[in-house]
Amino acid sequence: YTSTLKEDFFSANYLYEREGEAHVLKVSRFRFIFAFAFQWLARLLHHHEWAVYSRLDGAPRIPRLTGRHGRDAYLHVFIPGVTLRNYVDRLKKDGVFDPAKHIRDDFFPNLQETLAEVHRREVGYADLSKAENVIVDEKGEPWLIDFQISWPVPPSGPLRPFSHAVFRAIAREDLYHLLKFKARYRPDQLTPEERA
Repeated sequence: YTSTLKEDFFSANYLYEREGEAHVLKVSRFRFIFAFAFQWLARLLHHHEWAVYSRLDGAPRIPRLTGRHGRDAYLHVFIPGVTLRNYVDRLKKDGVFDPAKHIRDDFFPNLQETLAEVHRREVGYADLSKAENVIVDEKGEPWLIDFQISWPVPPSGPLRPFSHAVFRAIAREDLYHLLKFKARYRPDQLTPEERA
């Protein structure tokens, strides 16, 4: 790998070069005192996120999976850019942030299209309250990352009705948080219904 992108108590993300293409290598490994006793849970979260990414394969503006690495890591295509939070914070720090100028007109429609496709595939994203999970690429396009706590509805089985009810609640929260971002960064685009 070439550099560390992010590390926390639950996982580490590395920039990884393979065959001339940049990837993110995400390793699910707990890093806290007595974490060794919970590595089974880290592997469970790894398998969960891999399954969600696999279900979302081909969805717009979601990084493409490119392989697994050992028992607790996977790779997806690296999207050059910065998090939505960092993107806005840097512009504000420089005193030049103009929402209508710096947030593309199609940014939130595109993000909403991506979220709608995630929901169409019966996955509740569940983590859109964090602006760190939206990447603004070099063209100003939004990308959705980090599906570790997402809620996929099983295609069948006795728990499907319960799981689908939870999914619907999460989907409503996903849309709520997307509209909060839109109200903060492009309030001129809010419809009366969205504002209400």
